[in-house]
Formats: sequence, structure tokens, C-alpha cells
Amino acid sequence: MNFDEKRENLKLFFDSIGIDSSILFFDIGIQGDAFDKQSFYQFWHLLMSTEEDEILIKNLQKKFGFRESDAKLWLMSLCKRIMEV
Repeated sequence: MNFDEKRENLKLFFDSIGIDSSILFFDIGIQGDAFDKQSFYQFWHLLMSTEEDEILIKNLQKKFGFRESDAKLWLMSLCKRIMEV
């Protein structure tokens, strides 16, 4: 399965559980204010700039439709990957 197929499957999964699937797409060609309004960029910025876990979890729920349990799993996965680097 190639990248586009994997992303499409993930998009379908996100859509089915109410997560904003636009976080999977990023257009580097967008210019001006629209660039940092992209969901992918806002999602990345939230992950990289939020220092408190509870605030991150609440914002993932509020801004992108994550359930609390999904947000906690995402956070644990992110922390595991950071520790592996």
C-alpha cells in the first residue's frame, strides 16, 4: 500500500470517528495568512507548543474532534516517539 492509499484509509477512519481528517493534508504552496490556517499546520503547532498534557488533550478534543481516549493515545504515541530519538 502506498502513501496516498494509507492516508486515504486513515482519512476514512478519522471521518468515521469524528476526527477532523483535514489534519492529514498540507499544501506547501499556499501563501499568506492561509498558510498557517491549514488544519495540518495548526495541529502540528498545537502538538509542538503545548506544554501541559491536559491542555493538549482538551484542545485536541475542541479543535479537531478527538475523543479524550484518542487524544491520550495520540499523546502517549508522540511521547514514545520523542523518547526514541
